[in-house]
This record gives sequence, structure tokens and C-alpha cells, in this order.
Amino acid sequence: MPGEAEDEAQVKKLQLELDYASGWFQYTASQRLTTFNFFLVVVGFVLVAYAQAIDHRWRCFGAGIGAIGAVVSMGFLAIDVRNEVLVDKGLFALRKIEAGLRIGLADPALDRLHLDLVLRESRPGRLIAQWISHAPETRWRLFTYRVWFRSVITFIGVAFFVGTVWAVCDFPGS
Repeated sequence: MPGEAEDEAQVKKLQLELDYASGWFQYTASQRLTTFNFFLVVVGFVLVAYAQAIDHRWRCFGAGIGAIGAVVSMGFLAIDVRNEVLVDKGLFALRKIEAGLRIGLADPALDRLHLDLVLRESRPGRLIAQWISHAPETRWRLFTYRVWFRSVITFIGVAFFVGTVWAVCDFPGS
């Protein structure tokens, strides 16, 4: 029967599209987390070297290590931006497929609703949910990888820059 063969071909095509898009999304999202974890490991090594510079008052070494930490942070920030672009491509493809299936797992409005429900389960969460409700379109972004990853990376980069200046000034107050 031609109708069954066409339906089966459509199902196989849809399954292939879904597998490809979900595989892309899963790989790039995993890569983003792995990159952030690797950043934290690298920062740990650089901090140990910087602590040695402070302990021995190696001004030039400390300044160099601080500068390396700041540059590494900028590099990882750039990598995170690129990783987010790749993750978003997979999410866009999944949203297109989901639109055809009439399901909505990748729905930002649904994400905000679930976040609000989870927050309301505790007193601090209720306070946060109340705060978010005043500007829900912007404040719910506080709960995204983008905000937290980039805030941590930027804070560490600025701290390394300040550490570089502190080392150049011969670690005053230490």
C-alpha cells in the first residue's frame, strides 16, 4: 500500500531529524559544561602558582601568572559564547521539530512556569519568585547558564587582573 510506505518514510525522516537535532543539542550542551569544568580546573592550577608567588614574594612571576589567568578567563569567555551559539542551534532545530509534533519541551514560557513553581516550594524561593514577578521577562534570566557561567568567568578574570596589579606593586599588605 502506497499510503503506509509514505507514512513509514515520513516517520523515519522525522526520527532521523529528531535524532540529529537532539544529538547535536546534547553534544554541544555537554561540551559547554565540560568546558566550564575544565576552566575551573585550569583556574585551580593558576591559583596554586599565584599563591606560590605570594608566598615567595616573586613579583614578576606573580604578575605573569595573574596576566595568564586574566587572558585564560577571556579565552574561556569567548569559548562559552561560541558554545552557546552551538547549543542554541540545536535548540532551534528541536523547537522546529517539536512544533510539527505539537509538543513543547523547549518552551521558554513553560520553563518560567516550572521555575516559578519550584521556587514557591520554600520561603527563600517565594521571596525570589515575588522579586522575579515584578519583571518576569528579564529577571528569570538570572537562572540561566549564560548568566552564571559568564559571571563566574568574568569575576575570576577581573580578580586575576587585580592580582596582576597587586603583584606589580610587590604584594602590599601581604
